[in-house]
Amino acid sequence: MAAAQEENLRAALVLEQAAQCLLHTSPPHVRKYAFHMVLSGLRYNSCGQQQLGMRAYRCESEAAVSSHCSATFCSIYPTSHSN
Repeated sequence: MAAAQEENLRAALVLEQAAQCLLHTSPPHVRKYAFHMVLSGLRYNSCGQQQLGMRAYRCESEAAVSSHCSATFCSIYPTSHSN
């Protein structure tokens, strides 16, 4: 059980780092960044790190609003993300 949580935590960190790299490309890949942040948030939540998951969702939400693609990602949020 602990090994699975560690694996999810590592995956979340790598996804978040990859997302940050996507913002530093020219031109920035905002939609890909947002998608990677959603995946990161899902991984954080699956290993019990809800605060980090919420932070990832918040970052994604801000990016989605700025690029007008928020409707794209609404369907893949877990229902608990809005609590």
